[in-house]
Amino acid sequence: MVLGVFMLASVYGLWSLQEWGCKLTKWLSAIAVVLSIIAIFPILPKQEFTIANTVLQLVGIGIAVLIMVYLSKPHVKALFEVQ
Repeated sequence: MVLGVFMLASVYGLWSLQEWGCKLTKWLSAIAVVLSIIAIFPILPKQEFTIANTVLQLVGIGIAVLIMVYLSKPHVKALFEVQ
């Protein structure tokens, strides 16, 4: 629930071209990558290793990395700079 609130805040920050929105989105994407890597491996009792879970987590990692790369491009960074 807390993560969802932060994601909504980052969407608002991106939509309104706020510098903090860009930074928050990058941090949330980095957290998503770490959590997805952890989720690939079954660490909880009665949790199974499945190909579907692995594929979905890898897709999520790819999307998060693409978001971070896109927000790091110079022309996009210029949009979020404080003027």
